[in-house]
Formats: sequence, C-alpha cells, structure tokens
Amino acid sequence: MISRVGVVTVVSALLVAAALGQDAKSPFLRRFDRNRDGAVTKDELPPSRRGRFEAMDADGDGRITATEASAFRRRRGHLALARLP
Repeated sequence: MISRVGVVTVVSALLVAAALGQDAKSPFLRRFDRNRDGAVTKDELPPSRRGRFEAMDADGDGRITATEASAFRRRRGHLALARLP
C-alpha cells in the first residue's frame, strides 16, 4: 500500500511538471525567450515588438511570463471583439 507521503510526493511532482509544462508551451516564450529562463525581457524582443512591453509586463518587474503573455493576448482579443459592429 502507498503511504500518504508517497501520494503527496507524486501529486506534488505532477503539479510542478504541469506548471513548468504550461510555461514551456507558451508560443510567446518559445519564440522570444532566448536564454530559456522562463520569461522574456525587453532586450530579448526585436525592436518592432518592444513598444508593447510595458503593457504586457503586468507586474512591472521587467520580465514577461507565460501567464502575462496569455493575459495580454486575451485582453487584446476582448478589445478586438468589442470593436466589432
């Protein structure tokens, strides 16, 4: 029989793997995170993309995470829908 500690360990490992996998699947991070640290800095973006950096960096820490990139994409989608006649 599996002990409670074993179950907790397995569940914790699965949650961590899922969280890391979510960031790794971000198209934004795959494309622009040159040093693969899990976030994109302004220097990693091409000059044509730097104008949106502050809007994407929701917490103002100078790094765009997968969560921030996804939230920005969702906000932009909602704004585009709001402009439809």
